[in-house]
Amino acid sequence: MALKGAEACCDNARQLLIDLQRNPDFIPPYNDERMRKCVETINDLYRRNAETFQMIQSDSCPNPDETAAILQVQNEILKRIKQCVLVYHRDRLERLRKLRWTIGGVLPVEIKANLSEAELDWFNEYNRNLAEYQNQMNVDLMRGMEPPKALLRQVRVLEDYGEFETADGKAMILKKGSIHYLPITEIEVLIQQHILEEVA
Repeated sequence: MALKGAEACCDNARQLLIDLQRNPDFIPPYNDERMRKCVETINDLYRRNAETFQMIQSDSCPNPDETAAILQVQNEILKRIKQCVLVYHRDRLERLRKLRWTIGGVLPVEIKANLSEAELDWFNEYNRNLAEYQNQMNVDLMRGMEPPKALLRQVRVLEDYGEFETADGKAMILKKGSIHYLPITEIEVLIQQHILEEVA
């Protein structure tokens, strides 16, 4: 394979990326057929490169400069296809990682159907690692994903109250005139007792 057909060799790899571009908001079905063709082309190019290199090394090469140029072109095509394949996989995994943080650890059936076996394995391993980390650190990383103002209210202390402890164990001194961001569910009673007031 010389320069002729070089573009055709990259078509499948390029099409993988075009499929992702056309579907920016979800993970399209994993394209086994195109990926298989890309892998076949990569393997074929490795074989051809080895043969071409051996030909250059032997004394029987009729035109070493032209053969070296062919080797270089084949190598560039090989690198280009590999780059496209890697970008395809990285982009899909990044979309999958983002889904984990937005919808949690259980994928809807329609998303699962679009994933390869390796992607499902990766997702499950990511879930396990995340759960293990959260258990070791005793933290729920999915909690509090909303901006604090959605969960907390800014309040002013109207009279000295003393120490106040939230449900998650944070303690603070509620001193007259001080301002705090506190969970609305935990301060409703103090607002009703006129110890706290919401700051507009």
